[in-house]
Amino acid sequence: LIALPMLISAQGIKFFEGTFEEAKQVAKEQEKLIFVDCYTTWCGPCKKMDRDVFVNMEVGSFYNNMFINVKMDMEKGEGIKLARDYNVNAFPTFLFIDGNGKLMHRTAGFHNVNQFIALGNEAISPGGRLVELEKQYQEGKRDPEFLRKYTKTRYDAADGSHEDVALAYLKTQDDWSTEDNQEFLFGYLGSAKTEMFDYLLDN
Repeated sequence: LIALPMLISAQGIKFFEGTFEEAKQVAKEQEKLIFVDCYTTWCGPCKKMDRDVFVNMEVGSFYNNMFINVKMDMEKGEGIKLARDYNVNAFPTFLFIDGNGKLMHRTAGFHNVNQFIALGNEAISPGGRLVELEKQYQEGKRDPEFLRKYTKTRYDAADGSHEDVALAYLKTQDDWSTEDNQEFLFGYLGSAKTEMFDYLLDN
C-alpha cells in the first residue's frame, strides 16, 4: 500500500507527496479522483489560489474528503510530461483524473472559495463533468441548452477545444444576429479559421 498523503498546509488542502503513479494507485485504492493543481512559479493567479483558497478550511475539508490532491509545477519534473499528456497551456489549470489516468473534468483560471467548491462538486457529478458531456455530444446530443452548457465547459477547460461545439450551437439558431447569439459568438470566437469568423466578415 502507498503511504497516505503528507501535509503541506495545516488547515486547507492536504497535497500528496509522491509520484503521480503513486497518486493514481492511492486513488484506485480509495476509489477517488485525483485533483491536480497545475501551476507555474511565475503565475500570479496560482499564487493567489495558494494564498486565498487552498488554505481555506472549508475547501480543505471538501477536497481532502473527496479527492487525492496533487500539486505539480508544469515546468519541472513530472509536470512537464503531465502538461504534454493533458494539453495544459494555461495556468492555473485544474485537472480531475481517475486512477487509470483518464481525464474526467478540467477547468482553468482563478476560482474563489465558493467557485472552487462548486468546481469540485461538478467533478464528482456525472451530469456536470466534462467527460460525461463529451460522451453525450459524441453520441449525437445537439439540443441548444445542452450545447450552450457544453460550449462553456469546453471553453473553461482552456484547451482550445470549444469552437466546434460553439458552432454546433449556432447552427441550431435561425438568426445569429440576435443580441444573445451575438454575445455568444463574440464570447467564444477564438480563431479566424471558423464559420463564426466568416460570418463576422460577411456581416
